[in-house]
Amino acid sequence: GRTPKSYTGVELIPEIAHYAQINHPEALIIVGDPADVRVPEVDYALASGIFNLCVPDHDAWMKRTIELMFRSARNSL
Repeated sequence: GRTPKSYTGVELIPEIAHYAQINHPEALIIVGDPADVRVPEVDYALASGIFNLCVPDHDAWMKRTIELMFRSARNSL
């Protein structure tokens, strides 16, 4: 397989972002709400487990997050 040239991650929980940065120092880890942060254009967007979070107005939040992922991904979601 291909080795990624770069990795960008968005993490809502600062403590998890901290450990992600320790384990992947070459990665850009953005701390913030995935529905609200500005993410650079990427080849692929992946969400894992984030839609199980209890957030206010969950359906609208999930829709904004998916829209952000579609806008950011060049190849696939």
